[in-house]
Amino acid sequence: MIKSNENTCGVTWIILNAVKDLSIGKYKLAEFLKGSKAKDVAHLSGYQGYGGLLWCDIGTIMGFVEQMEEMELIKRQSIDIFYSVLELTEAGKKVLDEKIQIELQIIKKEKLISVGDSEKLTLELFRQGRSMEEMAKERNLVISTIYSHLHRLVAKDYLSCSEFVPKNIISQIIEAKNKLPKGFKLKEIKDAIAENISYDEIKCVLADKNISMADESKKEDEFWSEGYFSQNLSSEYIKNKMQTFRMKHDEEMNYNCKECNKKISAHNKDWHDNMCDDCFNNKYFPEE
Repeated sequence: MIKSNENTCGVTWIILNAVKDLSIGKYKLAEFLKGSKAKDVAHLSGYQGYGGLLWCDIGTIMGFVEQMEEMELIKRQSIDIFYSVLELTEAGKKVLDEKIQIELQIIKKEKLISVGDSEKLTLELFRQGRSMEEMAKERNLVISTIYSHLHRLVAKDYLSCSEFVPKNIISQIIEAKNKLPKGFKLKEIKDAIAENISYDEIKCVLADKNISMADESKKEDEFWSEGYFSQNLSSEYIKNKMQTFRMKHDEEMNYNCKECNKKISAHNKDWHDNMCDDCFNNKYFPEE
């Protein structure tokens, strides 16, 4: 079973292998991957992949499955007018056969964050240089409520968390976050950092779009990691590339390998990091 600290690009393979081995519908597949003890999937617990996405909730897993349907990696096969099961498409089989790793997006519906008069009053006091304790006392509120106001103000770009959270604490929170998979829980960050750092501080740092954007920019520069190959593709982008995805390795040999300059196909250009098969395997799968 893949543990929760691994990159979500492995989720694609977990789901595809489960679809290959089982003949079940979307919701039952999500229950199987979650490791549910429900009666309708308990009898499948002996199959490989059971509980493979234990750290995800059912809604997130179904979101993964829906993305893979949009990418045409899996499809529904009607059994009767009431029920359909999932099966692999040729594209899905190709992902497994060629070890193409596609990172899926964790899609969550976020609650709208509003900034009202109470938050603006807290902002006014903050701009006057009041401390957390002073603002809470003056407004007859607990400090956690003041932090809640600041969280909303940060999320709406009225403030930056760096204006009230020390730099060393921000660094600890961001570092801990970067070691966790998408869909992490706040407690996982809390457990990985100094005990004196509060949940309120964590929330404010994570809500800061400017810090998040700078962090994502840094990760983009480090996208190609030594030792593995993955591509972070949206469903729309992958649809546009499906034409070359389905091509053979000797079709449209109009390109050159960036490592050895050998002629390569359009498929290799788009899906094998612009390399021939030998160079691709030597770089990303050297132990095989």
